[in-house]
Amino acid sequence: MKDSKQRKHCLVSGILLMSSVLLTACANIDININSNALDGSASGASAGGRDVIHQVSLLQGLTFGDYNGSVSVSRLKELGDTGIGTFDALDGELIMLEGTVYRAAYDGTVEVVSDEETIPFSNVTFFDADEVIQLTGIDNMNTLKAELDRKVSSMGVNRLYMIRAEGTFRQMNVRSELPQTKPYKPLAEVLETDQTFFDYENIKGTVVGLYCPEYMGDINAVGWHFHFISDERKAGGHVLDLSADELDVSIDRSDSFSMALPDNEMFQNFDLTIDQSEEIKKVETGNGTDDEKEAAEGGEALFMESREGFSIQEIPDDLFDRMKKGNTYKEDCIVPREDLRYLLVLHKDKDGNTHQGEMVVHKQIAEDVLEIFEKLYDAGYPIERMVLPDNYLADDETMMRDNNSSCFNFRFISHTNKISKHGLGMAVDINTLYNPYHKVVTKEDGTAEEVIEPATGAPYLDRTKEFDYKIEKDDLCYKLFTEKGFEWGGDWTDTKDYQHFELPTEITEKYSEAYTQKTD
Repeated sequence: MKDSKQRKHCLVSGILLMSSVLLTACANIDININSNALDGSASGASAGGRDVIHQVSLLQGLTFGDYNGSVSVSRLKELGDTGIGTFDALDGELIMLEGTVYRAAYDGTVEVVSDEETIPFSNVTFFDADEVIQLTGIDNMNTLKAELDRKVSSMGVNRLYMIRAEGTFRQMNVRSELPQTKPYKPLAEVLETDQTFFDYENIKGTVVGLYCPEYMGDINAVGWHFHFISDERKAGGHVLDLSADELDVSIDRSDSFSMALPDNEMFQNFDLTIDQSEEIKKVETGNGTDDEKEAAEGGEALFMESREGFSIQEIPDDLFDRMKKGNTYKEDCIVPREDLRYLLVLHKDKDGNTHQGEMVVHKQIAEDVLEIFEKLYDAGYPIERMVLPDNYLADDETMMRDNNSSCFNFRFISHTNKISKHGLGMAVDINTLYNPYHKVVTKEDGTAEEVIEPATGAPYLDRTKEFDYKIEKDDLCYKLFTEKGFEWGGDWTDTKDYQHFELPTEITEKYSEAYTQKTD
């Protein structure tokens, strides 16, 4: 734990460009912007002791292409023992852990860096844990961010934080970059062509992460930024995604901030009033410009992120292959790939655990469905599982027994050339085990046969009983879908489909007829 923390007056020297940021920050956090850190005349102690985040340059300078090292590794070690950054000429990802500086290089190797190398951008601190927590069920990076955001909300959203998350990662996806040569091109262009990606499974290691509050948006990336290094020091990089069953997380809250600005001609001549928010987003996601390209039809954006953990995109190649192998996009599918959208959403189970969900829907309903799931997540409405039907080889019974929520699964209505509403991606099923399909049909011999799907859903046909994951008329799920024009299968008369929300037939038939006519 840290010693008692000192709240000093806000000391500002340097550039007027940051004045609006600094004035916002002075009420909460000590800030010192200077150039002394470059020559070593200001020690870590004099810049705020151990309770300070030291930053080298602006992230915006990096996005413009200033990869010129301005602080030596030896100097960086005087300012902290834990942090993240990069190296001169963008030569790999920097991870500082327990006072040692490592490079995760473009070829996948990790090495200890000499004291003579220089740094164009980094954030470091002397790490002293203020709190230690254990997280479980981390399905992806957005889940980790959501858990950390909740902790930050309780500790103070206007502070800065460095974290260390240690454990065995089921999945770890990282990137690095090839070293650049002058004249340097902007970082967004580098990420188009010069990124290298590495995927690891069941790897032990540490994630070092930095959190910057909203008012820091003009000098760094708002939110979380993670780098990884393995316990064996043989793998590492900028984290693009991860998953883990259990993580031990140490959180270091800092109430002081110090920044050293580079003294070179390139930095001096930048027009830092230009908005770099989109470029910074590319730096964090590793998407380069591909996700920002426009689709050929109607100028529609290929990728749209409404907020952290919630996004819409067209069907990428790897997902399309998965859908064909998983049998949702069957050989006879006549719904064009370009009319489908891939949604990523967050959802909570009945115990309040956050999970990353995925769903393929028709573009006609994509934005409405995304908005619905955002509101359900914010309200804590329980959805147990949301993965693509391809995980079950598109077998409805198996998927429903697993209480999976889904949408697109191509098929024709039996004995017709009409596409089913799920086949169009215009019907959504939620919490399928606890909200079964039920119908009584008359067989040829005149006897009645009860159809229940899934068969294991029979105990949940009695809607007077209380149980988890039940959808009821006028509950939040019902209200949100029906407000967007969906019809609920629980309102039907002869058949009941309590899990099912669909667009009206007058809308879906137009699409079905149009797609059918194209193939005639």
